[in-house]
Amino acid sequence: MAVRGWLSTDLAREAGVADMTVTRFFRGDHQTARTAKKLANALGYSPRRYMLRGDQGAAA
Repeated sequence: MAVRGWLSTDLAREAGVADMTVTRFFRGDHQTARTAKKLANALGYSPRRYMLRGDQGAAA
């Protein structure tokens, strides 16, 4: 976001999600695949960049 000069509200508008969704996303909270895809596309990345793989989200 910083490279584009965006605030979180700019990303939210570009992705079509709520401002709080962006906050939760960057906090690392669970997101649906649909939300991850919207945010990744708005940032110009593959949604796979933001998806958990295997046991990354599991408690140790």
